[in-house]
Amino acid sequence: MRLPEFFKTSYFRKFRLLAIFFVALFSFFLVLLIIVVTRIPEPLESEKLAAKLVNPTTISDNGRTVYVPAAVEEITSEELNLLMLEKKSPKIIHIASADEWQGGHLEGSTFLTLESLSFAPDSLGQNEEIVLISKNGVDSVLAAQKLFDNFAFNRDKVRSLKGGLEAWKQKGFKVEK
Repeated sequence: MRLPEFFKTSYFRKFRLLAIFFVALFSFFLVLLIIVVTRIPEPLESEKLAAKLVNPTTISDNGRTVYVPAAVEEITSEELNLLMLEKKSPKIIHIASADEWQGGHLEGSTFLTLESLSFAPDSLGQNEEIVLISKNGVDSVLAAQKLFDNFAFNRDKVRSLKGGLEAWKQKGFKVEK
């Protein structure tokens, strides 16, 4: 079988090469599109926390933002002071570094580091009233979330001091060293 003369011309060979090039290019972009569309990125840690929120509150601490999950109830400095004056004081846990603790803390508070909450805290009862305090309220929120998630503490009994020790001092309440 002999091919017609048209198929032997250089014009047809160029057309065939161009068609093969465009089919290969189309196939490449189709594969790339499938890869991009089917790839589901891992959510960021902050996005995982944000997904838990009902009423988001944010606290900023040296460039990092912590989302306060709705499950972490916050107490104001005034409310805590009233509880302490009425002798209905909850157990106060100060989440801090050793330097922060020595720099000042609430009277009667107990010192714990955030890292020490990786293990079950023996000094805390799961159903006792607890207020967590940190320098500016960030670490106390993280500590509360650890107690809820890792050790099944009662969410109605654990609260975080809103604004932390800084807010307590701004209100003029007593701090001991």
